[in-house]
Amino acid sequence: MASSKRKAKPTKAKPTKAKQTKAKPTKAKPTKAKPASKAKLTKAKPTKAKPTSKAKLTKAKPIEAAVAIGLTFKIKSTRAPAASKLGGLPALPAKFTWPTNELSDEPLGYVLQINFAELQASCPTAELPAQGVMQLFCSIEETDLSSPEPSFAVVYHPDPSALVTTALPEELDVDEATLEQRVIHFGGGGTARMLGEPPHLPTELGSFDPTTEVLLLDLEAYGNVTRVEESHSIFGEGRFVLIITRAELAKHQLDKAQLVFVSGT
Repeated sequence: MASSKRKAKPTKAKPTKAKQTKAKPTKAKPTKAKPASKAKLTKAKPTKAKPTSKAKLTKAKPIEAAVAIGLTFKIKSTRAPAASKLGGLPALPAKFTWPTNELSDEPLGYVLQINFAELQASCPTAELPAQGVMQLFCSIEETDLSSPEPSFAVVYHPDPSALVTTALPEELDVDEATLEQRVIHFGGGGTARMLGEPPHLPTELGSFDPTTEVLLLDLEAYGNVTRVEESHSIFGEGRFVLIITRAELAKHQLDKAQLVFVSGT
C-alpha cells in the first residue's frame, strides 16, 4: 500500500513589531544659583589716637657759682719773679710786646699778676687753670678807666718757667706808674675775690649773666692799689672787675677777659 505524505502547511512568521519606547524628555530643573553670601562688612571702630605723651619740661637747674676764693695782700719786696703779687714789677718773657693804649699808643700801667699753681696749692678749684700766670695791665688814668671801654690788657702765660722780672717801659713815669708791691695770699676773706657770686655793676656799665659768665677777679683799689709809700689808692675807692665767659675760661683764653672799672662814691 502506498504511504501517504502529509504536506506541512507553511507557517508565515508574524512580524513582531518592536515597541519603540519613546524616551520621555526629562526637563532639567534649572537650579538657581544661590547668590554668593554677602560678606558682612564690619564697620571698623574708629580708634582714637592716643595723644603722644607730652615731654616733661624739666626746668634747667640754675648754675651754681663756684666757691669764691678770697685774696689778701701783704707788703713784701722779696718774691720769686712769677709769684702772685700786686704792683712791683711784672715777670715777662724775653720777647714781649708791652701793651699800649689803643688811642694814645702810650704804655699801660702794670697792676698785678696771679700764679695759678700757687692758687691751686692753697684753694684747689677745677674752674681755673692748674698753672700759668695771668697779668692785668690798664690805664693809670681813672677817667679813662671809668669809661664803658677802658684801656686795658689781660695777658696769660701758660708756662711761667721762662718769665723774668722786667722793668717798666721808659715812657711811663716811674713815680706815677710804679705800685707798691704786695704779695697775694689765697683763701679766707679779704678785699678781693675770684669766682663766687655775680659782681654788683652799675646799669650804665652793663650786666653780668651768671649762666654764661664767670667772675675772674673783683679787686677793691682802696688800700690795695697804691703808689710806693702811699696809703691812698690812685684809683680812689674804685673796683677792678674782670669778667670772662665760661667757654673762654674752659679753654684758658684768659686774654679774652673784659675789664669793668667801677668808680667809688
